[in-house]
Amino acid sequence: MFTFNAKTRKAVFQLELPEAHSISLLGDFNEWDHTKNAMKKSKNGIWTAEIKLAPGEYQFLYFVDENRWLTDDQCPRTTSEVGTENSIAVIVAPKPAKTAPKKVRATKKK
Repeated sequence: MFTFNAKTRKAVFQLELPEAHSISLLGDFNEWDHTKNAMKKSKNGIWTAEIKLAPGEYQFLYFVDENRWLTDDQCPRTTSEVGTENSIAVIVAPKPAKTAPKKVRATKKK
């Protein structure tokens, strides 16, 4: 599962796989390097990785126990240039906050 936390500006990737011993998050955001984003396992078997990403579209996969690739069932998929099926995470730029116009005080001429 992929979500984006607008408050922390971090992409949150989660995968429930209690029987796994290790899971890495790989994608075009980290040059598909399995050593850059190791996921952490919770007591209930949910693996999580949080990383800062700029707005955009990213392809990614989970690398399980250093021998198996998994897509994210809850994300759209695409076929890469080399023929693999990858998941897609889309981060939309946050809308600028609306600010109230500043009040200008009139000054009296003396």
